[in-house]
Amino acid sequence: MRANLTEDLAYMRVSVIIAMLCTCVMAGAVFGQGGPAIRVVESQQISVAHPHRPHVESFLAVDPRDSRHMIAASMLGLADGRLGAAVYATFDAGRHWMESRIAPRDSMLALGGDPIVYITRDGTALFGVGTQQAGRSVTAVSRSTDGGRTWERPQVMNYRDRPFMAFDTTGTDLDSTIYIAGLQNGFLLSHSTDGGRSFSYPAIISRDLGGPDPSAPIRGVLTDMVVTPDGVLVMPFNSRLDMRDSIPRFKKDSVMTNAFRVLVSDDGGRSFFAMREGPRAHWVVNYANSQALGAPRVALDQSRGTFRGRLYLVWTDWDLARRAYVVRLAYSSDVGKTWNTTIVSDDTSGHDPGNAALAVSRDGIVGVIWNDRRDDPRNRCWRLYGAISIDGGASFLPNERLSTAPTCVNTPGNWVLHTWYEYDHWTEPDRPRPGFGLAAFIPTRFPNGGDTQGLVADADGVFHAAWINGATGTLQLWHTAFAVDSAIVAAVRNKNEQKMAGSAAAPVPSGRVDVTQELSFVMSDPAIDFTSGTLEVTMRVKNPTGLTVHGPISVVVDRLETDWSHAMGLTNFRVANADSGGRGVGATWVFAAGPERMLHPGATTPPRVLRFRFDGGVPDEPDGYFEPAFRILARSTSTAGQR
Repeated sequence: MRANLTEDLAYMRVSVIIAMLCTCVMAGAVFGQGGPAIRVVESQQISVAHPHRPHVESFLAVDPRDSRHMIAASMLGLADGRLGAAVYATFDAGRHWMESRIAPRDSMLALGGDPIVYITRDGTALFGVGTQQAGRSVTAVSRSTDGGRTWERPQVMNYRDRPFMAFDTTGTDLDSTIYIAGLQNGFLLSHSTDGGRSFSYPAIISRDLGGPDPSAPIRGVLTDMVVTPDGVLVMPFNSRLDMRDSIPRFKKDSVMTNAFRVLVSDDGGRSFFAMREGPRAHWVVNYANSQALGAPRVALDQSRGTFRGRLYLVWTDWDLARRAYVVRLAYSSDVGKTWNTTIVSDDTSGHDPGNAALAVSRDGIVGVIWNDRRDDPRNRCWRLYGAISIDGGASFLPNERLSTAPTCVNTPGNWVLHTWYEYDHWTEPDRPRPGFGLAAFIPTRFPNGGDTQGLVADADGVFHAAWINGATGTLQLWHTAFAVDSAIVAAVRNKNEQKMAGSAAAPVPSGRVDVTQELSFVMSDPAIDFTSGTLEVTMRVKNPTGLTVHGPISVVVDRLETDWSHAMGLTNFRVANADSGGRGVGATWVFAAGPERMLHPGATTPPRVLRFRFDGGVPDEPDGYFEPAFRILARSTSTAGQR
């Protein structure tokens, strides 16, 4: 296992206090104008191909290269009463949607449940379901290289309930790794290093091997996975307090207390640190719980803003003081070691919110959506609501209604019946008897609209929701996009620039384009010599996009040290071998782009050694990391194959 993770918590706490004070000023200035924080910019039905089949449990992905391209997935009721999966794609930012073609030979995809969909940084789409093959439960994952129009024959792996994926795009030695994990006697974790064409045999995570008691069990339900900016795999999950194998029965209206925990690995899931304790969660055993149910969701701030690297967790929680359900958010700035919580929903009616989801924009703005019943006196029908936080989750601006017509689950159009054969082994274990089951899954199992809801933020900072809308009387899959008020965005960006001193860098020189957001680095061979006062590291520039980048490529120092990153305490730290001759911000190295001065998709530049100098030898008090930031400039870019 690599060196232990360390965080400067004192700095983080001070940062949060300062951020909260600044946020109050920003929010006051913006809302002095009386405008809403967010507004709907697009709302269209996704499931136009199946307007009379109920849909539940949505998932959504946006193409990191093209915000107009998105893929949505959900479960739907089939004509024969079974539940299956459907996938839809858009190429015009959600104005029009088409149903994906799943070939008949891949019927296991069409008959799957718990659908997930993702789009990698090179535009490859991945669609996964839990399904059946030859009478056994499996997890199937299929690729699409045409934007989700069609899907390849799936890769079949050991079944894992409610799976999620995570992607390493950090430029570290684990770059391009794809992880997939879910519940099965603990957790099953597999990975892919070939773009999802194949996945490893799963690792079984069922004991806290990195903790003080390696025999302590690990049981629970995964709540998404994420990879931090430095390549650390983070797996939060929700579990019983004691994580025992058996689950006791609870009486109706009793309160059930669960706990969130976090598994952390810095070596790609080969080993894990000691399990970390998270916040508590509460549910009430009654119908209100069914309405409020939803898989807790996790997101990570990958922005270049103030709260970069902050971990967020959202769920619907029974508030013991209010004796009502609320949408609660927790955040951690130290990869799950410590947490703070806040309430997102501002409803005081006592009606049940449900199925919350969250995403973080490129500016670090946190967006949350949920199904809200505050507008229904009977507490049965919902509308989509949302809210944003501009202070890293410490507080939320007023809730906004994102849909007008109510969604009511208990309608004739949603009563799709399903029956199955089963043996009764429970009533009298010594006399098992044949029987059958019959249910209308939509109104009885999914009064919350399903256990997941899709929410993503695109490269422009617009939030996109794939949610369940029942305005027609039959639950349908809808897309709603909402934008943050421009004054708020401007204030947040200004704050981020002030925080990252030097980030409001000089304008891009004439004849050059800024490709900072497109390219990444591959680092290797770090070395330090205290005798000569020299630190060196080898860098290659990598092009993970589908664009061709025309060189030469300039790597410009945008930040050398910060308040929390002191170059490990080395004295008088400065750049030593930049082509520009500079010693700090603005120092530039020039990289050759390759044949014909072009860095093609997936290619890397030849390596260069970055050299730095420092004084005084080994520091008395090693302090922080060395975490420089750069801008990357190129001559131009073009789509692959064009000059």
